[in-house]
Amino acid sequence: MHRRGFLTLIGATGAVPLGTRPARHRETPLWRFVLDGRLRWSLVPRRGSAAVAGAEIAVRFADGAPVPLAALTDVHRFPSGENGAPSTTVVGRTGAVEVAATFADGERPTITVRVRGLGAERALRDVQFLDLMVPRAQRGRRLAWINGYQSWSACRVVELDGTSEATGHWQLALLGQPGLALAFGEDDAGAGEFQLAGTRLVAVSRCGGRPVGATVPAATTTLRILPGDDPLAALGTLVSLGEAPEGRPAPAGWCSWYELFERVTEADVIANLEVARREFDPRAFRVIQLDDGYQRAAGDWDTSDKFPHGHRWLTEQIHAAGFEAGLWIAPFAVTERSGIPAAHPDWLLLGEYGAPLPFDDQPHWGGRAWGLDAAQRDVQDFLRNLTRHAVTEWGYDYLKLDFLYYGARGTRPGRRLGPTEAYRAGMRALREGAGRAFVLGCGAPLQHSLGLVHGMRIGGDVDASWGGIQPAAQATMLRLHLDAAWHNDPDALVVREPLQGDEARAWASVVALSGGMTLFSDHLPRLRADRFAILRRTIPVAPVRAAVLDLGTGEPQRAPALLAGDTVLARLPPRWRFRAGDDAAWSDPALDDSAWEEIPIGVPWERAGHEGLDGYAWYRARFRAPARAPARPQAGALVLELGKIDDVDETFVNGVRVGGSGAFPPNYRAEWQTYRRYPVPREAVRWGRANVVAVRVYDGGGAGGMWRLTRDRPPSVMLARARAGGRDWWTLALVNWDDEPRRLRADLAGHGVRGPLAAYDVWAETRRPDVQGVVQLTVAPRSAAVLGLRRPGRGPFVLGTTRHVVQGAVDLERETWDARRRILAGRSVQLDRGPYAVTIAVPPGMHPRACRAGVACQVTHAHGGARAAAIRLEFPEPAPEIDWEVEF
Repeated sequence: MHRRGFLTLIGATGAVPLGTRPARHRETPLWRFVLDGRLRWSLVPRRGSAAVAGAEIAVRFADGAPVPLAALTDVHRFPSGENGAPSTTVVGRTGAVEVAATFADGERPTITVRVRGLGAERALRDVQFLDLMVPRAQRGRRLAWINGYQSWSACRVVELDGTSEATGHWQLALLGQPGLALAFGEDDAGAGEFQLAGTRLVAVSRCGGRPVGATVPAATTTLRILPGDDPLAALGTLVSLGEAPEGRPAPAGWCSWYELFERVTEADVIANLEVARREFDPRAFRVIQLDDGYQRAAGDWDTSDKFPHGHRWLTEQIHAAGFEAGLWIAPFAVTERSGIPAAHPDWLLLGEYGAPLPFDDQPHWGGRAWGLDAAQRDVQDFLRNLTRHAVTEWGYDYLKLDFLYYGARGTRPGRRLGPTEAYRAGMRALREGAGRAFVLGCGAPLQHSLGLVHGMRIGGDVDASWGGIQPAAQATMLRLHLDAAWHNDPDALVVREPLQGDEARAWASVVALSGGMTLFSDHLPRLRADRFAILRRTIPVAPVRAAVLDLGTGEPQRAPALLAGDTVLARLPPRWRFRAGDDAAWSDPALDDSAWEEIPIGVPWERAGHEGLDGYAWYRARFRAPARAPARPQAGALVLELGKIDDVDETFVNGVRVGGSGAFPPNYRAEWQTYRRYPVPREAVRWGRANVVAVRVYDGGGAGGMWRLTRDRPPSVMLARARAGGRDWWTLALVNWDDEPRRLRADLAGHGVRGPLAAYDVWAETRRPDVQGVVQLTVAPRSAAVLGLRRPGRGPFVLGTTRHVVQGAVDLERETWDARRRILAGRSVQLDRGPYAVTIAVPPGMHPRACRAGVACQVTHAHGGARAAAIRLEFPEPAPEIDWEVEF
């Protein structure tokens, strides 16, 4: 069991064309499993080295040690077949339990382990599929893509450098060439987990004490394996093979949560509805979704006094305006105020000590929330009736089901399903009741939601700040391949202040290029006109999915530290002095803080012994600075990096305030996702002596404190491909997440896009110099440069339009050049309610003579030099579609 094999990675699959869904890897060689005398498995191709060698399967029960296949008794091994693919099954027993492992060969090799009880019940703890050492990459760094457990869980790329530790869920990608994709099954009795420690990889399905016995259905777990050069595309292929809900277009619309929050009222929704009707084209903008805050209680989803006319009246108003109506529900959550815990205490999930399992405590929900046990038929009926009532009686077309992970926790005495199976049973009931409605999952275990939702939140909540959009941007970029399973929901596209215009355009660019759901969530009556212009350029959702070209180029963890440029001058300690309360004198470096408690940073203060603490607290730490200040300007700016602080802070070095994020009460504004990186005056540092850092923190609720040390900067380079006029059209986004200008590079040729390419600046609406196979730009701080790229034609051609961020995906239906008549003709469709312009690249020596269209048109100006000239064809009057031509 403790013997480890070695993992050898070989390339087998080609790259997936940009902007398309993954292909089915037709050129993948046939993979087959080979078992040795100890029943350890290897995965080998027709020719070449093994992709995985010497791996061992073992099952573990709550009352014993792991049992590998070789330790089973009465073992039989025989050929079998599954879906036409050759396979081998090994069956044996451990006590009164039968274990069967089936190894299915083919293009997508799969291992299925089935554990069946033959007598008295035993609690199945987990099924281990492999325990291996990952070798170094053939070239470059060995990187791993790590997936989080549920919608809000972080997703990241880590380097396997011998010291790193990480835990991933459901899917794992070992990046580089060659690479490997691994994924557990959606119907598994356990939750798939990948443990990385140094270069050791363990793949295990956690079954949570799921009972197996003679009267209990067998527990089944699976692991799918696909070696290849593009493992994330391979994971997209694997999820596309699952049970998929019927096809629906990715929705766009408005959600009430991210500015109004639980304070939302009926009047607020109507006010936003009226603005949406005036500002957005209903062909592109479809949904008005009411979020948390309307309900009487969690579990009682009728409207409170804030919505006096009720659900049906509200949906009728939304439908009359030409939109679809959406509703937020947390279906597995109930509070005392709903009456359900008192009426049905047997429905509640229990914890390990037999008491009801507590979840969130939110006053507007009605206090402490409890979870429903979806393994029970009565609970399934309740869930089915809830969504059916919301659709058929209240009139909703779209349901956002939130806090779904509640349903995958806890247990009850005598239950025959594990937590993940109970969750999936509950989700099936919810889907059945929802009928025709679009279902969005949120706060959902990703693995076991596959096939049961139309859309899925794939990141944490955003807020309208530069730090507040970055975690969602990172999740969006790192989970792009999951849109083969559902429509990704990157979370709300917020553009209001305090976001600056460039910051809002950067987030809009990421959302638009992702091809995912696009839900606005600013309070529209208060939004500035220039921000509406940004929003309109992201809808409808473009039918593309970008590729990220710079995975694995993130920064190493440096916080907490004092730096000069990228050089660490002094590291601050991992444990700081801590005291709840607030006193301005606590910033004084001479303060005697020896009586203060010492706690770790990098975790919320609740996990450091201060459960339930909200409000003010202070952290203090000491460090010794180098003897001399670094030379300038060669060393770079002096900065203090602290990580992320929940929610608001101001920071002092030797009593000098060096920075702060968010706003303290009474004008409270949280910036809990902002990475703290503050410039430090050189004169504030005591060189060669001890220094004191003091951090004043305010937490407005929930977790608080210096909770994370990693920055988790999102990738910076996205590339999407569309087809327009029978030709390829690429959109490239270069996003600078830093506070200083940054030189960014996109290797287009390395991803199959070769020059020369004519370039159009999407946000500036101008032609840029042509590019070859590599694009290098210096991008301003906190902004994105977005380029439309096309191969030049023999005559004039459309270079860019003002309709959408993603060029060529939405509006240009037809484009033809008649060389004899010297006329460029086009048809533009899906136009919104504003002016529209087309930028046309013009070869040297050609000049426009006239424009003609069904509406007023004009050639307003030319720009660019002799080798990169362009004209701008403008249509000042709005029209839904335009046939146009320009004579040269």
